[in-house]
Amino acid sequence: MKAPDKLIKVESLSDWEALSLASESVPRSSADMLDYTVEEIFPRLEMDRWVQYMISMIPEGHVSTFGDIARGLGDVRASRAVGNLIASGGLDAPIHRVIYSDGRIPEPSLGKLHEETDKKNPNGIRIQFDVSKPPLQSLSEVQTATADLLDLNWRGEVNNLFGVDISSKGSLHVAAGSVQDLKGEEVGNVSVTGEMGLPYISGYLFFREGPLLIKLYSKALGAGYLDGRSLLIIDGNGILHPRRMGIASHLGGVLDKPCCGVCKRLMTGQIESDTNLLDDLEYSEVKDRDETIGFAVSKGGRKPYYLSPGHACDISGLLEVMAPVSIRRIPEPTRRAHVLANEIRRGIEANSGIKTRDG
Repeated sequence: MKAPDKLIKVESLSDWEALSLASESVPRSSADMLDYTVEEIFPRLEMDRWVQYMISMIPEGHVSTFGDIARGLGDVRASRAVGNLIASGGLDAPIHRVIYSDGRIPEPSLGKLHEETDKKNPNGIRIQFDVSKPPLQSLSEVQTATADLLDLNWRGEVNNLFGVDISSKGSLHVAAGSVQDLKGEEVGNVSVTGEMGLPYISGYLFFREGPLLIKLYSKALGAGYLDGRSLLIIDGNGILHPRRMGIASHLGGVLDKPCCGVCKRLMTGQIESDTNLLDDLEYSEVKDRDETIGFAVSKGGRKPYYLSPGHACDISGLLEVMAPVSIRRIPEPTRRAHVLANEIRRGIEANSGIKTRDG
């Protein structure tokens, strides 16, 4: 498909303006980060409203693409999230004006979107959007500014481990946490249900899962399972992130608590060829230019997981903490949280009569 024919100036939504102001006023003290995040950021993450608004700006006889809308929102990596929101059928907008970048009409697997486009002629004038301060740009600036508050030094010996994970299906989201001692013995479990923020967009996971994980942390703290020496283990990245601000860094920085990330997919950086041993673990450094930002960790020939510090912990000591609980591919606290979150979600679905593909 040819390049866009027209650029449309889009007036900012009030939420976009608020996010822009928030990106310019990130607290300089960790003590203020939690209130700032909960009050200034989380209430303004209604991406369905963003996409609906952008589509409504496409004039009759014109078309745009998933990528054009994502770029208008500030990051082309949001293209899949844009497509999923459109395909959900919940947007009150002329979705038949949104097509693929090569001019194809979306396939039948997109359901409602295909039904709409099938009745219309997609061969209109293609437009792109000019947004003065896109919301995803504001959120990336929040990440960059918050990164200045990160402390990658231990604050004392680790007392216990708090692995967390989220299981979702439709509008049901369950966050679960498993508290274990340093040998992997279970101390206690907690879980919560609630709302998420953005849809999944690579690089912005904190703005999706952060609201629910903060709620989960508060419950575990109230139950007496955690203290200032508990290490949170997040299913995601810490500084192993293009802006050094993965969900483990952002959550740790907002809570000002020790936090690290474990992930099954390498997001950025290069794995060094040298392999080292720690007990029965094999690990290699992950570097970005000359900076070590994490480790590729494996055991018994399994695929690696990627470990990186988030906040209030040192990269050099993480392997020693994780070695005793790295029994399977991912560390036991996170694996147990994953299992627990799925079990609880399925139980809720079974009790409410919701049919699922996995239970």
